[in-house]
Amino acid sequence: MTRTRTLAATCAALLLPLLASAPAEAKNVTKLESWKASNRYLAKADIDGRSQPKLEPRAKTNHVRKGQWVKISCQTTGQSAFGSTVWSKVGRYYVPDQLLKTYTDGRLRGAPSCGRSAPSAPAQGRCTAVTLYGVRGSGEPIAGPYGMSTTVGRTVERAVAQIRRKGRSVRALNVPYEAASVETIISDPSRFQRSMEFGKILLNAMISKRVKQCPRTRIGVVGYSQGAGVASETLRGLSVPALRRVRAVTLFADTYSAGRSEYTVTPNPFRPSDTDADRSGSGILGDRRLPRQIPYKWDVCFVEDLVCDGRKSSLGLLAQASVASVHTRYKDFVIAGFTLPQLQGLLMGRTILR
Repeated sequence: MTRTRTLAATCAALLLPLLASAPAEAKNVTKLESWKASNRYLAKADIDGRSQPKLEPRAKTNHVRKGQWVKISCQTTGQSAFGSTVWSKVGRYYVPDQLLKTYTDGRLRGAPSCGRSAPSAPAQGRCTAVTLYGVRGSGEPIAGPYGMSTTVGRTVERAVAQIRRKGRSVRALNVPYEAASVETIISDPSRFQRSMEFGKILLNAMISKRVKQCPRTRIGVVGYSQGAGVASETLRGLSVPALRRVRAVTLFADTYSAGRSEYTVTPNPFRPSDTDADRSGSGILGDRRLPRQIPYKWDVCFVEDLVCDGRKSSLGLLAQASVASVHTRYKDFVIAGFTLPQLQGLLMGRTILR
């Protein structure tokens, strides 16, 4: 009996340290809770991995796939991405924390720091009477007025001038999504779709955060081509409090245009004097109306621009339509002495404060 007890005690002494050091069972997190090394978090989209906590360059495409449960080893702050400066390390790479379902906009309680943080990108700034967001088109660089490229940038530029002329404060913000080039529609269609998906997540986060911080600001959105599609889809998915602050929207060549409606603007590039031509088609990716709660909205589409005046079709046809000459003329088409961007900027600036 004594020998049996001694053997049991010896086994216990050997096994207890092993049991204590055994890794905790992985747990899928479905609500807000403190960080644990064994916790796994759901990816809301396909996510590219970065060697540093910043959007570019990308070290690994599709490091995490949508619907995958992943562990976070540490967190840090870096470049603003999708409305947050928090980055999480998954495996070898950093990913934007906003694309993981952690149930918080900040860092997880108890999460270790990844070390030295990267400089943060500028925040959205102090509260202003008006906040304008610009979403550039496929392949357009972060250049031109406010980094929004030409069509969108010139529209926002004219709206800003009009608002300031009325003595009101305004902030113009570029949505820094990839804006994947037209070529990727054929060469890498999943990249083009990810570009649009990330754009929607980012714009939604930016507007929602701005409205939360500045509940009295009036929101305006301008988009062109892929950017117009990103904007229109985002607006349909906004929360009620955020949508309530959206006062004016201008979309050039919306890929989801609803076609002929009470808010369409249909110039005829083949007959400039015809400023309200008939439209028979709709967006090439679908026909979806903008939310009725938005009081001032313009769906600007040239006759026979198949991106917004065609039939729902494949991404291949979208690629062809996006490079057609009619689709690229919005930035310099003139009506009554104004280019379309100038005219739409004036309209937005005059109506958004009503």
